[in-house]
Amino acid sequence: MKKTTYVVISCILLLLAGGLYYFLKDVPLPSPQPPQQAETGPKVVASFNGNTITEENAGKKVWDISADSIEMTQDGNTAVMKNIKAVFYKQDGGKVNLVAPQGTMDMKTKNMKLEGDIKATSTDGDTFTVRQIQYIAKERHFYGTGNVRWTRGDLVMTGDTIDSDADMQKIRVKGHALVRKGGESN
Repeated sequence: MKKTTYVVISCILLLLAGGLYYFLKDVPLPSPQPPQQAETGPKVVASFNGNTITEENAGKKVWDISADSIEMTQDGNTAVMKNIKAVFYKQDGGKVNLVAPQGTMDMKTKNMKLEGDIKATSTDGDTFTVRQIQYIAKERHFYGTGNVRWTRGDLVMTGDTIDSDADMQKIRVKGHALVRKGGESN
């Protein structure tokens, strides 16, 4: 046999041996991964602790929102907040202080949805408590539902829903509404 024949046969044998080794080697299979839970809600990409968000209009503060934690969603459109303390600045120079356990803010419209035992107090002494409230920024208006209680001096109103301007000057309580003067409402 010629020298080239030996080289060709050697190459073929090496290729066969390499192929057999590749297919017959004992490599452990990767362990199966548990199925991933489907995420509910938007994905959070940024988280801040102890921050304040401020809204201004024509150089005047409209509101300040402070929260123990603020998480921004992946699309950047929603802020999820915990332990909220808000100050809404009234047009007459006073303030409305609002406290809520949790809520969200649409970062484009600045509308807010707050939940939990919410309490608002104005510098005039008016207060209201409610379970859920929405603040519509364009209207500077609150819309609340659930165990509504509003007080001004010795006047107490209770009901299912409340509509109030951000200055707490124009108030409307509806649904099983009860008004008492000079005493506590039941």
